[in-house]
Amino acid sequence: NIAVIVQLVLFWHLRINDSDRINAPQIGSSIATPQRSIVTVASRFFGRPELRKAYVIPFVRSLFWVSLFTYLPLYVASVEIIPDVWLGVLFASFQIGLMFSGAIKSISERLGLRRFIVSSFLFGTIFMVALALVPERNLLGIALWFLAICAAVALDVAGNVPFLRLVPASERTEMTVVFSTWRDLSFALTPGIG
Repeated sequence: NIAVIVQLVLFWHLRINDSDRINAPQIGSSIATPQRSIVTVASRFFGRPELRKAYVIPFVRSLFWVSLFTYLPLYVASVEIIPDVWLGVLFASFQIGLMFSGAIKSISERLGLRRFIVSSFLFGTIFMVALALVPERNLLGIALWFLAICAAVALDVAGNVPFLRLVPASERTEMTVVFSTWRDLSFALTPGIG
């Protein structure tokens, strides 16, 4: 496509690098911090048990989503009850749950974040185990997928909050580099686990 080629040329021209207009902060200023190696930051991050737990929450959530986008189409296609045209509508409807983020947030505030996250994991697990126990692929299985998706959407809303609460603002930039590896790790491990 022409648009892809144009974007590639544009980004090759711009290249992500330091601009001449951006200067490093002066030593002694309030925003200048010493650079730490990624090994040091990672060891500090994973040395704290609460941050390890905060890492596992989005990691497992992402494992679920990668599995969903891999295996749900196969499941729905094997049911042969839903026409292929409606398959796209079905997938698009799963993202509608994010429209209820405000309501989900208020529920998490009423329950407490820890109880909310544990409940979301618990319900998601129950629905997926029930799906595994369904003897034949049918509409009940699709309903169980959908209920598990509701639990995953709840984790999408609240899953990163523990990290944000645990890391001080002064360390958040460098700790985010380590924290965001959950995405790459889950994408790499899911095909091997499945």
